Amino acid sequence: MTTRRLSRLGSILVLIACALWLVPAPSDAQPRKGGILRVALIGEPPTLDPHSTTAVITREIGINMLETLFTLDAKYQPVPLLAEGAEALDGAKRYVIRL
Repeated sequence: MTTRRLSRLGSILVLIACALWLVPAPSDAQPRKGGILRVALIGEPPTLDPHSTTAVITREIGINMLETLFTLDAKYQPVPLLAEGAEALDGAKRYVIRL
C-alpha cells in the first residue's frame, strides 16, 4: 500500500470511530421515585446557613436546596416563584407577599 492509501484508510477509520463514539448507549433503566441522591463536592461546607458564611460551597449547595419567593425572567424582571404575587403599600414602604 502506498502512503496515500494508508493515510486515507487511517482517516476513514478515525471518522468511523468518532461516529461510533457519538452513538448513545441504550439504557434499560426506567426512572423511579424515591431513592438516594448522591452528589460529589469538592469540599465540606462550614454550615448550611447561607446567612452566616461567605463560603462559596454553602451558596452552591443552597441554590439546589432552597427556592426563593421571586426569580428573574429572561428580561431580568422579578416574577413570582414560590410567592403568588406582591402588593406595594404605603408608597412602596411596605410590601404584602401572598404565598
